[in-house]
Amino acid sequence: MSDIQSISQGNYILHNIDAKKLYVQEPLFTANSGDAVYVGWRPDETVLYSGAYANSITSVSLSEPTTNFNTIKVCWQHQTAEKAVFEYDGNSEQWYAIGGRFATPNNVPCVFQSFWSGDYNQFYMKFCNYQYGSLTAEPQAANELVPIKVVGINRKENV
Repeated sequence: MSDIQSISQGNYILHNIDAKKLYVQEPLFTANSGDAVYVGWRPDETVLYSGAYANSITSVSLSEPTTNFNTIKVCWQHQTAEKAVFEYDGNSEQWYAIGGRFATPNNVPCVFQSFWSGDYNQFYMKFCNYQYGSLTAEPQAANELVPIKVVGINRKENV
């Protein structure tokens, strides 16, 4: 009973802690529009790349290979604050994303698509285009859908 009372009063000391499991990462944001919404920390997620949006981004260098993780989560942004989050297998050398919005002033649909590939450590834009008005419209080249955050999920045991 005294152990429970000590915990409830905040008077306790933790013993036998594995230091490798104690680390803090920056909060991740969701795919909500507008400013980032912080959702807390998850010990099974590692930020591999984080950057600000710019339509001049054509490659991203990761802090470690994607093959170290079971899943890779990429947050994509196009133009303003619209964000889309896609997940890929950690062994994948290719990322494909699609996003869309209504373009003002006439609320015309605009669809963005982007294809990137790499060698697990660095990924490069292979193409990015958009279709304005309808899906039958001729795609136009535009580097407007780029990754702004790459997160490794569930680190593999043998790494």
